[in-house]
Amino acid sequence: TIVYVLVSAIFLGGGYELMRSSVLGLLFAGGSFYLLFTVSKGSWIGGGDVKLGVFLGLYLGLTNSLLAFFLAFNLAAVVVLPLMLAKKIDRKTKIPFGPFLIGAIIVSALYGQRIIEWYNQTFLYGLL
Repeated sequence: TIVYVLVSAIFLGGGYELMRSSVLGLLFAGGSFYLLFTVSKGSWIGGGDVKLGVFLGLYLGLTNSLLAFFLAFNLAAVVVLPLMLAKKIDRKTKIPFGPFLIGAIIVSALYGQRIIEWYNQTFLYGLL
C-alpha cells in the first residue's frame, strides 16, 4: 500500500495532496482502531482490525476512510441488531468486524467519490 501511494503520488500525478490524504487517513483509521484496541485491551476490536484500519487509511485517504467507517459500522448494525432482537446473539457474542470493514473498503474504493458527491448535493445542498 505504501508503494502504491508513493508510485501514484510521484508518477501518476497524485502529488502532495495524495500523500497528505493517505497520511491523514492512516492517522484517522489506524489511530481510531488502535485507540479502541488499546482502551478495551483487545476485547472490543482485534489486532486484525487495526491492521485493516492502517490499510484502509493509506489506500483510501481521509475522505473515503470516513465514508468506509460510516458504511462499515452501519452495515454491521443492519446485520447485528436484527440478530439481537431475534435473540440469536447477545451483547457478549463475538462478531468479527473485518468482513464489514472489507465490504466498506470495496464500496468506498469503487464508488466513494460518487457517494460523497451524492450525499453532499442531497443533504448538504452543495456546501462541501
